[in-house]
Amino acid sequence: HQFCQKYGYPIDEEIVTTEDGYILTMHRIKCSFNRTGCHEKRPAMLLLHGLLASSADFVSTRNQSLAFQLVDKGYDVWLGNNRGNTYSRNHIMLDPNEDKSFWNFSFHETVMYDLPAMIDHIIQKSQVSKVTFICISSQGCTSYMVLSSLKPEYNKKILFANLVAPF
Repeated sequence: HQFCQKYGYPIDEEIVTTEDGYILTMHRIKCSFNRTGCHEKRPAMLLLHGLLASSADFVSTRNQSLAFQLVDKGYDVWLGNNRGNTYSRNHIMLDPNEDKSFWNFSFHETVMYDLPAMIDHIIQKSQVSKVTFICISSQGCTSYMVLSSLKPEYNKKILFANLVAPF
């Protein structure tokens, strides 16, 4: 993200592959602009965008960006991107520009595949047992509520969920 670089926050790009072959890009901000805490274990937090949005929504302004405020408060911040958005237009076999079947997904797949893949990746990479989850807008928040119902095993992987809508 150019916004992170512009404001001096180091950012990592993490690639996550879902069970059904979609390749998602997550952005991770591990430490503050002054580089404090970069190598410390921090509590992990997942921020998930709403419909027709992306992880860029969380880092667009320096002083008011939620992601930067959370990093500055000591969190290992992960910015999720659901399949099909600007940062997650890849698949292990399908080309989004050539294969119409790439786009044959719905809200159901983002709940059943994208969100679990992101949560599991964060837990593994951050070496934590639970993730704090913040969503913006109806899509991200509904995804969490449906996930907690259809895949209740994920309730044990979420420390706290903050559902914010509308944005």
